[in-house]
This record gives sequence, structure tokens and C-alpha cells, in this order.
Amino acid sequence: MPIPKTVWLGAPDTYNNSIVYVSGNYGVNPITLSGSTGYNFFMDPVLGASSYSWSLPSGGGFSFLGGTPSTNAAIIRTGSTDGTYQIICTPQGCGAAGSRYLTVIIDSGGIIQLRAAYPNPTNDLFIVKLKETESSEVAEISLTNKFLEKVYTLKTPEKEISISTQNLPDGTYYLNILLGKELTQKQVLVKH
Repeated sequence: MPIPKTVWLGAPDTYNNSIVYVSGNYGVNPITLSGSTGYNFFMDPVLGASSYSWSLPSGGGFSFLGGTPSTNAAIIRTGSTDGTYQIICTPQGCGAAGSRYLTVIIDSGGIIQLRAAYPNPTNDLFIVKLKETESSEVAEISLTNKFLEKVYTLKTPEKEISISTQNLPDGTYYLNILLGKELTQKQVLVKH
């Protein structure tokens, strides 16, 4: 089974101040993801919610991994059919209101910006190489720890980036590359 990727779910509405989180990136909705891949989806906790109800698209082959969740977290395998879909999470309980919606675009040819990321595991320097394109679009690159706190962030049009991991504690980190509305995520192990 592939390593699950993390996506935070929660959209602004009239009930509270929730915002869309996608692995530490704010305001990404819709988001382009790979098909047939496991992702961790989270919704911001809602005051008064005793449980949460998740709804997957009726078509496209989306499924829960590890059973149907009743918490604000779900591991979902995306479908293999290209298209635009909506994942919904609704808080349940006294005073809990307002569903959160995340539009997911599955594009089998879409997640292409990462050409290489090495070495992995790394001890002092991590190299990220993006695909060469005609576009001079700025990529947002971030590295988050297991608590989804950003330990590195950069906006650049460059296609090769060096990230120092020398001062980071050993552990698992998540490399996030956001280009337009397309997100690529890779797990990085830092081991000194």
C-alpha cells in the first residue's frame, strides 16, 4: 500500500472561521491529486461536534482505507477515473453545524511537477528538482514536520532547490510543492 499523503479539509462558511488546509497550504480548493493514491484528510475540529460524517463521491472509485471514519480524520483512496469530485465532511452533535466541502480533481497526467527529490533519507542537504516547463509560474515549496508545522518555506520560479536539513531533528517530514492549484507531496526522512 502506498504511503498515505496528508490533506487538511475545512472551508470558510458562515458558521465559523475554518479555512481549507492542504498540507499546510491555505486556500487551495479545488486541489489536483493523483488517482488511486491514499491521502489523509482532516477537518478542523468543530466545537460541539461529537462525531463527523464523511461523504465520498458516488462515482469515480473513491474509498475509505481502514473503515468508515466517525472522527475529523479519514484515510481515503482517490479514484482512478479522471474528473472533478467533491468530498464532504459534516460535524454531528449539539450546536455543530456547517459541512466542509473539498473539490478534488483527479488528473492522471496532472501531478507532474516533481522530477526528483533526493537523497531520501537525508542527513544535511535535500535536493528538489522540478520538471522543466515553458511556464515561469512560481512554485510554493514547504517542508512540514509531523505536527504539520512548517520548518521550511520558499516561493521560487527556480527548477532546482537545495534545502538544508542539517539543523532539523531526526524524523519524518513532508515536502509540499504547490504550483497553481496542483499539489505534489513527498515524504522525507531526516536521519543524522
